[in-house]
Amino acid sequence: MRVRAIITDKAGNPLNVNFSFTAAINTGAITSFSHGANRALQPGDDVPLVLLAQPAGRASFDVYDERNQIIARDVPLIEVEPGRYRASYRVPATATGDVRFVGRFTATDGTSSQLEATTRVQVVGSVVTPLTIQSPREGERVTSPLVVRGQAAPNATVDVALRAEGTQFFILEYRQDLGTKQVRADAGGNWTASIDLPTLRNVSGLRYIISATQADATGRAGEPVVVTVTR
Repeated sequence: MRVRAIITDKAGNPLNVNFSFTAAINTGAITSFSHGANRALQPGDDVPLVLLAQPAGRASFDVYDERNQIIARDVPLIEVEPGRYRASYRVPATATGDVRFVGRFTATDGTSSQLEATTRVQVVGSVVTPLTIQSPREGERVTSPLVVRGQAAPNATVDVALRAEGTQFFILEYRQDLGTKQVRADAGGNWTASIDLPTLRNVSGLRYIISATQADATGRAGEPVVVTVTR
C-alpha cells in the first residue's frame, strides 16, 4: 500500500513524503464457528459444531458453563473437507444453564486465533415429576363427557389422546383416533381434561384407550401413561 504524506515544520514549510507498506493478512483466522443447537438441550444431547478456517490447520474448541468455568478443553474438530472442521459434543450430566463454545485454530504457519460461537446453548434438566393418571382407573366404566385427572410436573403441558377400539358388525376390527386435548398442570402439578365421547353404533366390545404425555422443559414429550376404560 502506497501513502503520500505532507509534513509541515514550525516555519510552515511543507515536505512531501511518499512511502509504502505491506499489510499482512492472517490466513489462519477463523472465518466462522457455529453450533447446530436450535432449542434448549438436556444432558446427553449431542451438539454439532462447525468451524471454517484455512485448510490443513489444527482446530479445537473449549466449553464453558454459565459461571465461566471450563467444562471441556481443547476438544478436537476434524477437517472433513478443505477448511471445514466438524465435531459433535455431548452435553454432560453436570451441565445446566447457559453453555458457550469457543473455537480455536492454529494455521500451518503457526498463527493462532479463536472465536466464540455467536449464540449460547441453554441446558435444562429432565422432568423429575412422573406423570400419572389418577382418574379414571384401568378397566373402569365411564360416561360422556370423559373427565381425566392426573398429576404432572408443576405447570407442565400435558397432551391427552383418546382412541376407540372394538368390533364393528360382529366381525370387523374397529379403531378410531378421537383426537388429542392439550391441558396445562397447575402450580401443584394437578391437571384435568374433559373429552366428549361420540356415539358409536354397531360397535361391540367398545373400549377407550387414554394416552397422556407431558412435555419437558425442552418441549419434548416423555413416555406415555396409558389407561383403558369401557363405556
